[in-house]
Amino acid sequence: MPYSQSGANLLDGMIDRINAEPLAFVVHVGDITSGTGPCGDEWLEARRKQFARFKQAEVLARRHAGLVVLMQANPFVKPRLGGANGFDGILERLRHLGAEMPGKVLLVHGDTHRYRDDEPLPGLRRIEVFGSPQMRWVRGRIAHAGAKLFDVEPAPQ
Repeated sequence: MPYSQSGANLLDGMIDRINAEPLAFVVHVGDITSGTGPCGDEWLEARRKQFARFKQAEVLARRHAGLVVLMQANPFVKPRLGGANGFDGILERLRHLGAEMPGKVLLVHGDTHRYRDDEPLPGLRRIEVFGSPQMRWVRGRIAHAGAKLFDVEPAPQ
């Protein structure tokens, strides 16, 4: 959601209601268009602006000294046909948070079906989870000691 302009209009109201609540965290799980829905740069930019309105993420990061960002897509994949990748705004925000809170921002995503544990932006730790054909999972914990806030490792097979 949203898969259409009417859904996008409903999303604005839902974000307002969410922002009015004293929530611990907010997670969006899903797509932002259907297989046959709009998918141009204008549509993606409008969704980016909508998701940027969620206030909980940065408030939580500052209150709890860390932030975990969960998403399906790999925002570092370059578009095959060139042009905008639709993630420039998210990457800029992650760049800013990584600089402000090095080692305390964790991005977890899927998409390219290979496991990665790296630092694609200064201060930002990325975990890309396994995908088909591997049936694996990753264990994550809050580390109470050491330089890294998050302890993440693939679970044994």
